[in-house]
Amino acid sequence: MFPSNMTIVNIICFVLLISVQNICSFRHYQTSIPNGARVVDPCNNRSEWGGVGHQTKEGRTARNPFGRDFSSHGNVWTKSLCNLDSDGDGLTNGEELGDPDCTWQPGDVIKVRARSHPGICEPLSSEYCVSKNLWLNCEKESNLNQVMCASINDSSTTSKELRLAPTLVPSKETTYYCQLFDLNITSDLHMVATQPLITATSVVHHILMFGCETSDQYESDLKSPYPCIMVPHDKCRSLIGAWTVGSPGECAHPEMGFRIGRHGYNTVAIQIHWNNPGKMQGITDNSGLLIHLTSALRKYDAGMLV
Repeated sequence: MFPSNMTIVNIICFVLLISVQNICSFRHYQTSIPNGARVVDPCNNRSEWGGVGHQTKEGRTARNPFGRDFSSHGNVWTKSLCNLDSDGDGLTNGEELGDPDCTWQPGDVIKVRARSHPGICEPLSSEYCVSKNLWLNCEKESNLNQVMCASINDSSTTSKELRLAPTLVPSKETTYYCQLFDLNITSDLHMVATQPLITATSVVHHILMFGCETSDQYESDLKSPYPCIMVPHDKCRSLIGAWTVGSPGECAHPEMGFRIGRHGYNTVAIQIHWNNPGKMQGITDNSGLLIHLTSALRKYDAGMLV
């Protein structure tokens, strides 16, 4: 698929492994507080703040006020911690996390969404909260363009949305859905970045993108959402993109990109994992990824080893 004069760089510690490292720091603790995996990012209400007790949503950074209180309570959700107002915005931690009566225990199913973030004073624009949130940098948290990937703004870069067609999320804990997309690109491009397009923030756990072999045998119904397993299709096994809760997106190394188009992937598959432990009904999702493609080809073609 790739030209012989191009060196293929296999990234062993690829983006998914990096994401796993980031998640491990807070994934266990997400189950130790109510709605721990469903706290909306105050900087960007289309995403979630995965590291609830940390100063960055990816976790693995200094603790925010709620994180410090959580630690001082032995990393256990207690009635005392529930009744505290860690961020000083007038709401108790329980009220913010959807447990106003402080009755939740680990393992309980909670059907009320988190109201707000227990470690970030809101509303963000109030003079009082500005003084409380001096450590918070919303521009850094929500803007992949300026922080991680300046090439997104290059004149040679274009963007394309790949969204699952609107689909009713099943009322069960774990579901995987996939959809294939024909890119119809006739030139050679490099994919240099991806950003999440998250609609159903309460249930979307992660999104993977796979490159598919060139084929005229893909059934038309694969171009619509369908239940799938870990691999969307036998011919779509090359992982080329990944997003998980807490990540603003991914940016390729400046000297490499994933080959798309004439001599690369022209059909890709999106896999979405919905995590719905509360078995909520009536949720429709059309999440996906925004991919950034450059015509200024880079030195290396990227790849992932799994």
